Amino acid sequence: MNFVDGQYGTKYWDLFEQRIDETIQAVKNQQIPKLRRISLHVTNKCNFNCIYCNEKHNSKELDFQQYKKIIDEYAEMGGGVLHITGGEPSLVTYIDKAIEYAYNKQNIVVNMNTNCFKLIKDSSYSKISRLKISFDTADKDKFNYLVQRKNAFQRVLSNLNHIKSLTNSPIISITCTVNAQNIKDLIEYTRFYYENMHVYALFFSIYKGDNKKLMFLQSHRKLLFEIIYPTIKKIMQSNNDFDSLWLLENSHSQNTYQRTNRFPENKLIPCYLSLSELSIYETGKVSHCSHLSRDGIFDSNIDIKKQTLKEICNTKLNLYKSYPLHLKCLYGCNLKLCKFNQDCHKKLINLDKD
Repeated sequence: MNFVDGQYGTKYWDLFEQRIDETIQAVKNQQIPKLRRISLHVTNKCNFNCIYCNEKHNSKELDFQQYKKIIDEYAEMGGGVLHITGGEPSLVTYIDKAIEYAYNKQNIVVNMNTNCFKLIKDSSYSKISRLKISFDTADKDKFNYLVQRKNAFQRVLSNLNHIKSLTNSPIISITCTVNAQNIKDLIEYTRFYYENMHVYALFFSIYKGDNKKLMFLQSHRKLLFEIIYPTIKKIMQSNNDFDSLWLLENSHSQNTYQRTNRFPENKLIPCYLSLSELSIYETGKVSHCSHLSRDGIFDSNIDIKKQTLKEICNTKLNLYKSYPLHLKCLYGCNLKLCKFNQDCHKKLINLDKD
């Protein structure tokens, strides 16, 4: 499969086998794998104030000329997935132009995050390969409380259905951030999803903050893995939704819901995945990992406003050799990402033995 075709763009996180061999070959040759994904935070503005969000929102957005420079350099390096995120990208004054500019590069696939409260042009959605929409509960009042905005539930649902109805609609996935406030709603939420939304896939993300109203208790983990998840799996199977089922089974374990050391395996091996991605913020800050960037971990020696993408990528080999990883890697990672790194590491060890 071509790394920049439409299907790869929609399933970037689901098709790790496509990239393991490339990563291993590069590391064996003491090279950096090609840059395959940029998570580009075009703004820190947001029209929601979600109580589970760790971002400190303000009015900043990436300068459009800087945006074009990044896209031009990415295309020259071979391109890949461009994931436009924020903040809330729909608030950016040039968002439609930004999508079109990247879309017109033949080797870039455009994905985007949105809370779906504000629509962009219909023609822009046709240029997006995968659209990830956050939707956290089927309880209208609780939804409005979680995002801290009146009448948000009905507007988001209406906008989502509008996008679905478009002739050239993007592939849509829904992300529900699971926390102590909505955990007991998940079974009914899943039924609601199939009756009212049912798109490419439903994914359950995990709250990672320090708000005691949202943090998981041991009793929550027991409830999840003994009652809620088994029931959700049956609902997914009855709807022939094996994409969502795969995500559920491969992204969550009892450890996922612990407070600190969720991924102890990350202590033992380097992060191979971060060799082929970058997370870039509107301030110019850059992180080699989109998960670490969400936890405020950036490379202090890198500024996208002063360096090229190629220069930044050339620093990755030394980064890869400098493990053990950041302590946040034990907390903010993902089972699928851990497995990618484990598979790379095992194959490299076996190659060394040969």
